[in-house]
Amino acid sequence: MDAVVAEVATDATVGTPTEIYLVPSGGKIAGQPVFRADKVAVLRAIWENDHQLLIKANSARVFRQTPSVTSGKTSIVVRYEIEDEIK
Repeated sequence: MDAVVAEVATDATVGTPTEIYLVPSGGKIAGQPVFRADKVAVLRAIWENDHQLLIKANSARVFRQTPSVTSGKTSIVVRYEIEDEIK
């Protein structure tokens, strides 16, 4: 499983969100992201083991945080550490 970070293009009236998707190794982005935020500073996606991903950021305005994902027989727990969550 890979964690893929993407910045999504939007129109000029809204911010540019940063998203993280979990995809099969070497696969393409599909479905919903596990994380979506804008105003993100120093984003890191760290695999703690084969079944646990830690997403860290110094600051972010978070719109979506998914606690776990199951793909086929693989389950991934996603933890978040956002030091300064912007409201």
